[in-house]
Amino acid sequence: MGYSDLRPTFAQLGHVMYFCYFNDLPSLTALVVSEKSGRASEGLITVKDVDAEREKVFKHEWFKVFPPTTEELGRSYKEGEELNRAGTIERR
Repeated sequence: MGYSDLRPTFAQLGHVMYFCYFNDLPSLTALVVSEKSGRASEGLITVKDVDAEREKVFKHEWFKVFPPTTEELGRSYKEGEELNRAGTIERR
């Protein structure tokens, strides 16, 4: 995308990351990697093993998942950020 880092996309990716977290879905954000390192950002705070998570994403039957509403994404983000600020987000 031409950015020097991922800061311009943090909030958008955070909505997806937390929605997946709260709905027991593999974290789609594990697919977002640095062009330089080929690795996911350290901002992916809901996952212990990014490589294993990426494999779960590829194997998941996504066509069975109903797309979230903007309200659902917003609620997930708000709740996730509250847990993150409190230091209580659990990596899975």
